[in-house]
Amino acid sequence: MSSSCGFNPKKYFTKKVNLGGVLTHEPSSYTPVETGTFRVSSDELVNRRDHQGGKTTLLWGLFTYTDY
Repeated sequence: MSSSCGFNPKKYFTKKVNLGGVLTHEPSSYTPVETGTFRVSSDELVNRRDHQGGKTTLLWGLFTYTDY
C-alpha cells in the first residue's frame, strides 16, 4: 500500500470499475446507452475533439455519462 492519500483519477478510470452497480466505468466502450437512463454526453459539457469512449453509470444505470 502506498502511504500517500492523493486521489489520481487517471489511475482508477483507465480500467474497468464496478462498485456494486452504484458506480461503473468502462473505458473505450463505445457501447450504446440503455433506454430508461438520463444521459449526459461530454459534448454537452465541454467542447473537445479527442473522445476517449468511456462510459460511466451511476445508481445501476439511472444516470449515464458518455465520452463519445
